[in-house]
Amino acid sequence: MLASLLFAAGLTLGLRAERSSFLAVEQKVSRPVVLVVMAGDSIIRLPVAAARYREGGVEKVLLTNDGVLGRWSKEHQRNLYQVEWAARRLVEFGVPESAIVNLPFSKSGTIHDVRAVLRYVEDRGIERLLVVTSDYHTRRTLWTFQRAFKDSSVQVGIFGAEGAIQHESTIWQELAEYRTLIVEFGKYIYYRVRY
Repeated sequence: MLASLLFAAGLTLGLRAERSSFLAVEQKVSRPVVLVVMAGDSIIRLPVAAARYREGGVEKVLLTNDGVLGRWSKEHQRNLYQVEWAARRLVEFGVPESAIVNLPFSKSGTIHDVRAVLRYVEDRGIERLLVVTSDYHTRRTLWTFQRAFKDSSVQVGIFGAEGAIQHESTIWQELAEYRTLIVEFGKYIYYRVRY
């Protein structure tokens, strides 16, 4: 049992070290007009997006919609969707409500989120956008944007919010992180084959 745990911990540390050179990428874009926050991991993505918005120059923050229902809201007397909670958090972080756009839900998945972004920016003639997602999610997200936007003149940048992978954690947290990275790697391969 101990040997298995040590082996798993060694694999986790090796994969964690490699994630920065494979799964986590960054692509800059000058003067983005729009920020796109990918659904999920809102705890680490939203503060980064809000900080980027407060730097100035960005007109809108687009929230992709994964269709996931969230917790109960006393104010609204219903369960809010995660995208609705994300919009509320952005306001708390200083982004004006008028600058936030909740994109419509069609299906769950990065490819469907990217297609919704493409429709939004093309309908409005937007030329530059910056995508904010988790660091481990950047390679697949950037590849998906490049694929979907290949016939578009829109410039796409991507920035990975760090923090999804803890630097000091328990063995159980490390095993959960290991699982997250393995799943993301599998999704990346799937997207390359499927799309």
